[in-house]
Amino acid sequence: MVMIPIPFALAAWDIGRRTRFIQKWGDLWMKYVAVEAWAQTSEQVDPLLLNSWLEMDTSTLTPLELTLKAWGAYAGDIRGPRPIDFIETHVRRITPSSAPREALELLALQVNLATEPVFDPRRAKDWVGKFEPAEQPTSAPEEAVSEENKDKKSSKQKKSQAPSLGLISRMADSGLLIQHRNNRMRFIHPIFGGYLAGRSLVNYKADSLLDQPPWIGKYLAMHYLAAHGDATPLAEKLLAQMDRPLSRNLLIPARWLRDAPRQAAWRGPVMAKLAQLLQQHGQPLGLRGQALAAFINSGDPSAAVLFRQALTDNDGELLQLAALGSGALQDVKSIDPLSSLLNNPSPGVRRAACLALVTIGTSTAMDAIASALLHGDENLRRAAAEAMAGHPREGHAMLREGAVMKDDLLVRRAVSYGLARIRQPWADDLLNHLQTDDEQWMVRNSATEALDDREKPDIHIPKRLPPPSESPWLIAFAGKQGMGISPDKPPTDLLLLALKSGTEEERLASLAYLRMMPTEGVFGAMYQAMYGSEPTLRETVFQTFAEMAARGVDVPDPVQFGVGY
Repeated sequence: MVMIPIPFALAAWDIGRRTRFIQKWGDLWMKYVAVEAWAQTSEQVDPLLLNSWLEMDTSTLTPLELTLKAWGAYAGDIRGPRPIDFIETHVRRITPSSAPREALELLALQVNLATEPVFDPRRAKDWVGKFEPAEQPTSAPEEAVSEENKDKKSSKQKKSQAPSLGLISRMADSGLLIQHRNNRMRFIHPIFGGYLAGRSLVNYKADSLLDQPPWIGKYLAMHYLAAHGDATPLAEKLLAQMDRPLSRNLLIPARWLRDAPRQAAWRGPVMAKLAQLLQQHGQPLGLRGQALAAFINSGDPSAAVLFRQALTDNDGELLQLAALGSGALQDVKSIDPLSSLLNNPSPGVRRAACLALVTIGTSTAMDAIASALLHGDENLRRAAAEAMAGHPREGHAMLREGAVMKDDLLVRRAVSYGLARIRQPWADDLLNHLQTDDEQWMVRNSATEALDDREKPDIHIPKRLPPPSESPWLIAFAGKQGMGISPDKPPTDLLLLALKSGTEEERLASLAYLRMMPTEGVFGAMYQAMYGSEPTLRETVFQTFAEMAARGVDVPDPVQFGVGY
């Protein structure tokens, strides 16, 4: 069986990683850049002030955007507070002084329209040829050339007829373009090419982008067009198309919201569709969570109001999402309804409420979490302690205090789970103390469990799947069914049987192989599982569909299999 590479998502940087990056950037800047002669001509801002300003930013930035923001802050040339301002700053920084901005945007547009992220520089010269200065003849008149030098001059002329790359070479020298083997070039980062293409598309009809096959340049160009121009026609066409079960035609314009103008005409319809998806009971939590993330990143004040309203709903999954959204927006007006959710019967809702209150982080919110740790049931105490691990100041202080509360073993036991999430020496010391010196075996066992888990491989790191004929669980399942597994033939029927009638572990494990068998029968069985009554299986099937679509598989509409209406 041929093993197919599976795409997977990378986790965003947390607060600790962002802080360490900013501090390291400042240290290296002061060590290597600030000592340069050109840097001495301007007044240097105290790195402590710059780092504090950078660390206070709670907006969701990619590593590239955070890098460009830190660079602009230390260089003193940052052009504004938005992510697109960071990109604009760097594009100006690495643009050759003699290169017209129109030439850069036209090059990026042509690369995008040709769907050639890696292009031939000779072709690129034709794209930007009208921006090249006219070449002046430098040779002497023909009649002044002696007869014996005509052959030599003719040879030189033939060599000089090779095209001069001009602007393209200067873009490469400045760092905007990067050269590859076999006379190929590309933009130094897809973001810069997409940004410039989007700026150029403001002056053109962009409908043709929708006809392009899926690729990063297409989506980036549409994103930055929406940030600088009118993307209403694109949004309307996307929203008019059904795209079940992944809702990509809604989530594509949803990602534009963060950088788009607040007055854009297409924002209202997109946000209305997102609200509808967020509140749609029965849809995968992973899909509804993407609608939640779009609201959080949109920066729209109506998002906080929507989440507060949802905190009074009866749908446990919606309550969980609304709690996380209120926490992400640090909405202090939601503290009271979040505190009331600490008594909700759903463990997921209570965990989400704990995380939200800790993220809001006011004294009132932290008092509610402290009360949950001291007076809640066993599961709520653990959820509160684990949430406290995400608050480096008050949360960590509460865990330190709870670890030495002699009169409450349930607090100490819960604290051990919170300390397990903190990878710092002081947390290790407290766990070791609880493991060896605590009087209660329950506390010692929980501390031992926490320390043992640290030695295990990270469960989030993907593992290479063995061939089906060598998979221990599948061999055992086949034995129970009285069947064998051939190494030369995909065991599709056996895997479908496991998905239909196996244990929960076997049903989930079967999807890891079925995602590489995109046949009609496989899709039908997966849809039946997705729209069944098991939430865990539903979420895993949805994630499987997302992975299949990301690698180019055409995921069919569930309606043709009788589900998903």
